[in-house]
Amino acid sequence: GQQRPQRARQAAVPFKDAVEHVADQAGEMPHQPLHRLPAGVAVLAQQRRAAVGAVAARARRVGGERVGRGRACRQVGRCGHRRPREVRVRYRPPPTRRQRATLDRCRPQSRHDPRMSSPSAPVRFRDEVRTTAVLAAPLVAGHLSTGLIGFVDNVIAGRHGTNTLAGVAVGTALFWLPMMVPMGTLMALPPSVSQLDGAGRRAEVGPLFRQALWLSLALGLLLFALLTLSVHALAPMGIAPEVRPAATAFLHGIRWGIPALTLYYCMRYLCDGLHWTLPTMAFGFGGLLVLLPLGYALTFGAFGFAERGAGGLGLASSIMMWAQALAFALYLVRSRRFKALKLFARFDPPRRHEISALLRTGLPIGVTVLMEGSLFIVTALLIGRLGEVPVAAHQIAINVASMC
Repeated sequence: GQQRPQRARQAAVPFKDAVEHVADQAGEMPHQPLHRLPAGVAVLAQQRRAAVGAVAARARRVGGERVGRGRACRQVGRCGHRRPREVRVRYRPPPTRRQRATLDRCRPQSRHDPRMSSPSAPVRFRDEVRTTAVLAAPLVAGHLSTGLIGFVDNVIAGRHGTNTLAGVAVGTALFWLPMMVPMGTLMALPPSVSQLDGAGRRAEVGPLFRQALWLSLALGLLLFALLTLSVHALAPMGIAPEVRPAATAFLHGIRWGIPALTLYYCMRYLCDGLHWTLPTMAFGFGGLLVLLPLGYALTFGAFGFAERGAGGLGLASSIMMWAQALAFALYLVRSRRFKALKLFARFDPPRRHEISALLRTGLPIGVTVLMEGSLFIVTALLIGRLGEVPVAAHQIAINVASMC
């Protein structure tokens, strides 16, 4: 059935008390993006190590070619060809103190004496900070847009009613709990792409990316089936009976966007591996512009749409995910930066070797992200056993704490 908005008078007193009770405990909880910090540090270290190793391997190949040419020249000399005449260098003793003083008096004075001016450390520091800021600023803005998407969901659901907000809170927890595994698993793509790029093997980036697309699609379909069955676990988990209908409607709506979200993360990690982080910011805020009007229309029944409550908000989220994925794919096809990589030049079937290599690297990262993030997500499920007002208050407090 359709869910109707509740009046402010009906939920004002208990809701305010519950929010104040949860807000007192919210200060002790760390910031939400810190959940993925250890996994992110591990991926960055692996990415840098892969790039350095690729450059070193390339240097060894060049050195081997030079050694081979030197051996060939010595063999030619033994066969009777004329060798170049050896140049004998005459040894000269170092100058004495008096000679050095004379040379110093005769040397013309320069405004910038190399003996007095060494490479400026502050200049190098500013260059490093500028390079890091150029790479990190779009990533920070992209994570901010992800947080704002959750904030918009909670604002729309909260205005519709306490029951809607409670159902969205429980449904969001069940959605992100398994979603952390493919997010961490696909983190194996950036170091692999960086290794190929650093070794000068950019022609192999396209085939690797197509295998990563197959992996992300398989993970998305697996999570779609898992989320479809998860609605039957609400009762065994002890979720309050008044919260289950809204949570079920939200999960039925948002599950259609899971394959698009895994594909989006695959394309995003490709850009991260090539040190191009601007699309993460652009498509993150673009998805926010899609979700805001569409989520309001499907939740409240505006602009000719039927009122769907929590189910409409989940459906709007899935439409936003597909819009982000399709726009990202179109960008990779049309952009000149990625044209030489030929990402979509041909169709490659799934290859077991490449996909297994990605899984060996990324699956431990995915399990690590799941173990760390689940500590906070499971809290919403535990509070969901207490009723709609406590879980809705918990969602508001945690969302405000994560945005601060």
